[in-house]
Amino acid sequence: YESSGGNPYGVDAVVSELLHRGTVHVSEGCLEISEGTRLRKEYPEVLIGMALATFEKLPPRHQDLVKNVAVCCQESASDALNIEDLAETLDYPIEELRQSCHYLVAQGVFRAVMPITKMIRSEARRGTMTFTPSNSPHNVRCPSDMDLSAISFTSQLLLHVVLSLVLHSQKETIRNRITEEHQEGSPAHEAPSTPQPTQEPEPPEPS
Repeated sequence: YESSGGNPYGVDAVVSELLHRGTVHVSEGCLEISEGTRLRKEYPEVLIGMALATFEKLPPRHQDLVKNVAVCCQESASDALNIEDLAETLDYPIEELRQSCHYLVAQGVFRAVMPITKMIRSEARRGTMTFTPSNSPHNVRCPSDMDLSAISFTSQLLLHVVLSLVLHSQKETIRNRITEEHQEGSPAHEAPSTPQPTQEPEPPEPS
């Protein structure tokens, strides 16, 4: 579920890759872990490609918003964010943000969840509350007739992919800045001067 976000195509892709690797096998109509297999927590490449494709098909302004939300999730140590808190952090008009989030929910990037109370947020930061799949904020979906008040990414994989893109952009920005500063600090190469043609002395006039 963490990898696919409940997407049935994602689940099928995970199972197909596990079968291809020999990590699991079918026994009497059920999947069983193959003997001697050591399970590793890693995302199948096919799911990474699906998450990346989901992000890349978004309009540029929504891509920027998704990146900002991913960074806010990382900084707040929370998978779910309240719309009001997010609007204040990003200095974003709340109704415009809500409309954008509605669009991203429809695109399968975000899911609508129940608002996070201050008590839950503070306890999560202190590490005094342990979230399980049943009480994790990003798994508590809000009723369909309720105004969009909080969001989370549809899967941890999508969040990680977006954060990787943010990190890559930051590295590129730093690399370009260092290159520009190096070029500005280097002495300008002077163009070689063109030798002037020498003039032959004029012959003396006859007396």
